[in-house]
Amino acid sequence: MPTHFMTDEEILKAMGERITRHRLAQNITQEDLAVHAGVSRSSVRAIERGDAVNMAIIVKVLRSLRLLHHFFASIPEIEVDMHWFIKNQPPERKRARKEKS
Repeated sequence: MPTHFMTDEEILKAMGERITRHRLAQNITQEDLAVHAGVSRSSVRAIERGDAVNMAIIVKVLRSLRLLHHFFASIPEIEVDMHWFIKNQPPERKRARKEKS
């Protein structure tokens, strides 16, 4: 199902299920993942259940599972239109402002 039709809760649950499948495919226990990622086992369980958790914890878990690059790559860079950027720069100052006495 496309994510734009899913609720936040459904997305978190689906992400948790995917993380669980990757952990199991690598034959890693929740405890081992928690130790390697530097997070608590309850945090790993919360992620896998689809609970909302701190973004830093998700980054640590994804890094430990070697999935962080996929997550990071899924957020596209914003390309800067240099013509617009140059055109909309404030004009260069020609003089300094006098101090009020």
